[in-house]
Amino acid sequence: MLPDFVVLKREINEVLNLFMRRRFQYYCTGIQDIPKEQLFEGTGMSIHRASGDVDKSSFIQNSTEFSISYDEVPGLSLNDVLDKLDKAAKNMSDQVQKTFYLKMNEDLDRMGRTVDQKGKPFTADTILEALKSIHIDFDKDGKHHGLELHTAPQLQDAVRKAFADLEADPDLKRRHEELMIQKREEYRAREASRRLVG
Repeated sequence: MLPDFVVLKREINEVLNLFMRRRFQYYCTGIQDIPKEQLFEGTGMSIHRASGDVDKSSFIQNSTEFSISYDEVPGLSLNDVLDKLDKAAKNMSDQVQKTFYLKMNEDLDRMGRTVDQKGKPFTADTILEALKSIHIDFDKDGKHHGLELHTAPQLQDAVRKAFADLEADPDLKRRHEELMIQKREEYRAREASRRLVG
């Protein structure tokens, strides 16, 4: 009878799991910096928004798998195993990001926080319209923070041009500055009313 190296197998399993978690994080570039909270039990969750709305949702399962046949085992190297784990991590990250963006889009549509271009190209006006529709937080120096723009890769050139136009065109720049002054005042009003409560 062959010996069963229980401790060694457990240690190898932990190392391979760590490798897969790190590769998953590496591939989750779009949502990497978004705060996360681990939930250990239950069948759903709820988000209590500043507006008083409560969004309830059930969990969505994302999973991935790979197999190794008995015939593959004799010629299987560590690099082969790591390659399979890497592909599984990429598959999982693709699923999680797709689920995240679909859910976010659904929630934003429901709350009226989207800008429908109706087939028109992405421009500086698109940015201004989007900024009008959201709450913006500011730091003690009056600089906005927490803003991120997530776009499809095929829009990146148009987005870069739109931001360049926002800086170069005097009218667009003025409108942007006026909007940020308005958003700063809205933020101050929100903060003042929050301090008065309770």
